[in-house]
Amino acid sequence: MKQILIYLNIIFLTSGNVFGDVSLPAILSDNMVLQRDAAVPIWGWADPGEEISVRCEWAENEVKIITNQSGAWQTIISTPASGGPYHMIISGKNTIRLNNILMGEVWVCSGQSNMHFSLKASLHAKTEIPSADIDEIRLFKVERQIAEQPLHDCPGSKWIVCNPESVQNFSAVAYHFGKVIHEELNVPVGLIQATWGGTPAEAWSPNEVFTNDTSLSVVFDRWTQWGKDAGKDSVKYNTDLEKWKYSVNEAGRTGKIYPEKPEMPSSVYMIARPHRRTSVLFNGMIRPLIPYKIKGVVWYQGESNRQWAYQYKQLITGMITSWRSTWEEYSATSDDFPFYYVQIAPNGYSNLEEAAELREAQLLSMDIDNSGMVVTADVGNMDDIHPRNKRTVGYRLALWALARDYGFKELVFSGPIYKSFQVEEKSIRVFFDHTGTGLMSGDGTLKGFTIAGDPHGADTGEFLEADATIDGNTVVVRNDKIKQPSRVRYGWTNLDKANLFNNEGLPVSPFRTDIFQTENLKNK
Repeated sequence: MKQILIYLNIIFLTSGNVFGDVSLPAILSDNMVLQRDAAVPIWGWADPGEEISVRCEWAENEVKIITNQSGAWQTIISTPASGGPYHMIISGKNTIRLNNILMGEVWVCSGQSNMHFSLKASLHAKTEIPSADIDEIRLFKVERQIAEQPLHDCPGSKWIVCNPESVQNFSAVAYHFGKVIHEELNVPVGLIQATWGGTPAEAWSPNEVFTNDTSLSVVFDRWTQWGKDAGKDSVKYNTDLEKWKYSVNEAGRTGKIYPEKPEMPSSVYMIARPHRRTSVLFNGMIRPLIPYKIKGVVWYQGESNRQWAYQYKQLITGMITSWRSTWEEYSATSDDFPFYYVQIAPNGYSNLEEAAELREAQLLSMDIDNSGMVVTADVGNMDDIHPRNKRTVGYRLALWALARDYGFKELVFSGPIYKSFQVEEKSIRVFFDHTGTGLMSGDGTLKGFTIAGDPHGADTGEFLEADATIDGNTVVVRNDKIKQPSRVRYGWTNLDKANLFNNEGLPVSPFRTDIFQTENLKNK
């Protein structure tokens, strides 16, 4: 058995005494799924210099380690390719027995409210919940906590067996993803949910993302400035609000026009929401999971970064890189795990341009190594930022994992992605990657395409609704009013009308051929 003795250079924080009985982090508990056929870290705390033994039912040898001067200990065990349930015994001055352990595939499922969205609230709840008695799917929901410094445990969280009762409040996207993986591989699946609604990517990013990249320091600086401004802005806002209330009453009494309500300053709004601060959710909800061995991450987030879409690609790249490097640093194993994410869906946002630019940033982020994106152009709801069809989203995330990580080489796992274009007289031909077995319209005539001419030539440069036709694995776009076409957009601010798919039913990501510096870069 592979053994690695690691003396940690940091003091692990716990919810109880630092020294004393052997204790384990919440992520190591009964009912857990350990990543199969892997080098898996096991760690905990005890008295400094205490000998700890780890005995695994599936292994012949007992592992012995000595805690460091902070009382922390860690070792690495080898897991079999399958099997269970097993038990594990960790002993020092006291003994802990972990029962009902399975070997399988472990995925972290993180993000904001659309990943948090529960199975019981989802579109397919009535049919899915009664059939969710699946012993080989295990669920771990990280309790919400924020922290200015990295924590090393998430008290109150625990592994539970998936059944119709336990799964109701679990992430619907995560459940559907895990269910497909379980059905296709016929192995246990462990799902770790770490979610918080209304949170931006910077809250899930460790501090070094902002200190190591000077161009992202502006994200940290924004919070610093909000903190400085919140006091005086709050006083002025509350004064203005009282004046507004008085004016409303007067308008009602005299029949005058009702005044416009004062807008809450960003500083007041943000400071009242500390869970949105830089790094606090990484510190409180992701760091406590590390170095638990995982297969990969699925991520659904982005809505709360719309206002600063121009920063998103750089921010999410830094976040993913830092998650991987932190896992690798504390597990003593190479860890370039896959990271699959969901593009935000159509919705009647107050600023459709911001949402379009955020989707573009997500599209461009596909160049991150070992990443992939699910398109949700066909499952959105213009009246609800939380579309209820989570089964489709989970299924599409699973397609990426099956094709890229589990050997399903012939599986079409992505919708068509814009590749290039060429001007052909008065039309533009658009080329795509990931066309599968061909392109199709979801419901008749293609919709969602707009086209513009050269503003320096015979045309105004204004985007007009376009006629679009499928020609093989390309789309030909035109508008007879445009004499010198130069640019095409698809689903840009009209994503709810977009209806281009590959024959496998996976939608095309919205795109524009004119990738300029995004509008949101101005005055931010």
